[in-house]
Amino acid sequence: MAYSDGTFNSDIEIGEKLNKPKIVLNEDGSLTMVHICFEKRNKIYAAHITKDGEVTTFAGKFGETINPIDKDGSFVGFNNETWCYQNVLGMVYMMMPNDTLYSYDVQKGATMHFVRLKNDKFGNLDAPFNFSNGYFFVVYEPMQLADKIEKRLAESSCTAQNKKTLNELLDSLNENDNNVMFIGKLKK
Repeated sequence: MAYSDGTFNSDIEIGEKLNKPKIVLNEDGSLTMVHICFEKRNKIYAAHITKDGEVTTFAGKFGETINPIDKDGSFVGFNNETWCYQNVLGMVYMMMPNDTLYSYDVQKGATMHFVRLKNDKFGNLDAPFNFSNGYFFVVYEPMQLADKIEKRLAESSCTAQNKKTLNELLDSLNENDNNVMFIGKLKK
């Protein structure tokens, strides 16, 4: 469907039924779309729609398609998900919630990156994948954070500066305190 100023304009035909699609409005007014592409059921993995409505579709390749049938022959395809948090420009998405980040470029297709987030302001603690629109966020109960800090302090990669920062934070925690929330801007 196409809208202008909230008014319906027309349908945009992609060519097949979409499974949990993620759509991003690009700066040039075009749209980029990815969805869960099931092996042997879908041909289209991604599409690019110009602001004039011209549709270019891209077939799913190995690693971009999901087998929707489990070992017992049951359909479980919708147990899968696609995440798109709009943390950077362009179509960047994840097919699993932990450490694989995909980006989709109309010219290059899909590329895959493995990422590990670190909270560099607090001793390079591992940071979970809670982020949206360019910001990271996480909430810890005080003793949960204390456990996380103690594990980080025991790691051989924990520098003297990291230890100083983490010990200061650890000393400030009390089990009866309110939860601790970290909010930060993502950076490369």
